[in-house]
Amino acid sequence: TPKKTARAKRKGLSKRAAFATALEVNPGQTKLLLSLHNNATGNGRTWGDATGYEIWSYKNPRSVSYRMAEFIISELRYHFPELKMRVFGPKSLVKQQNFTVLMGAGYYAALLEWLFMDTKSDLAKLRDKEYNDRLVEALTGIFIDLDDELDKFIGI
Repeated sequence: TPKKTARAKRKGLSKRAAFATALEVNPGQTKLLLSLHNNATGNGRTWGDATGYEIWSYKNPRSVSYRMAEFIISELRYHFPELKMRVFGPKSLVKQQNFTVLMGAGYYAALLEWLFMDTKSDLAKLRDKEYNDRLVEALTGIFIDLDDELDKFIGI
């Protein structure tokens, strides 16, 4: 039933939030969570036509999490110019929502919806090892660069 699906989704996001909250780091280290998801638009019985990626943050454009999400999506646009970037509006690259995984304690978080599993062209990319390797390489570089930006975001 739809309620079970929604409940299962919340439970999965709650587990991610609990894991990030409980993760111990050394003094001076910062906890970051990028929750990766595949998007979907349909009912599971037909192919959709939506494509691309989007990023979500908690509802505060001045927060560190929001600024981190802006940085990540801007860098993804550079690494994947062929993909559609799904944005909140003309002035914001980041969509805002109070998803459970974005609201945990003691960490900064963003949720990345990466391609649509119910769109044939996106599904082909999701199944392509080289395309996935490209995403891993891009995200690794983005987080290395993000490490240099965090002090600015946090105000240190």
